[in-house]
Amino acid sequence: MKGLSMRAGWGLRTTMIAIVVSLLTGSLVGGGLLIYSLRTTVLGYADLAQVVDRLKDTTHHMNTLMLQARRSEKDYLLRHDATDVDRLRAVTAEL
Repeated sequence: MKGLSMRAGWGLRTTMIAIVVSLLTGSLVGGGLLIYSLRTTVLGYADLAQVVDRLKDTTHHMNTLMLQARRSEKDYLLRHDATDVDRLRAVTAEL
């Protein structure tokens, strides 16, 4: 009785080496996939940060235009000047 030999004729040492090589290969492939996944996630966050920055700039610009429109409206109500109406139309067209 040989005891620890495998059916295919591999010895215990060969079987252990095959298991270790399989585990290392799996770890390398899994690690590569993890690195790729993390890189993709980081790039996704960078794209999201750019969108947030553009949205912040656009919101600030819209807020400025709204304040200009309110100012033109107030000036028209106080002075009844037609140029204030034209200014208000220009600002609302940009909105």
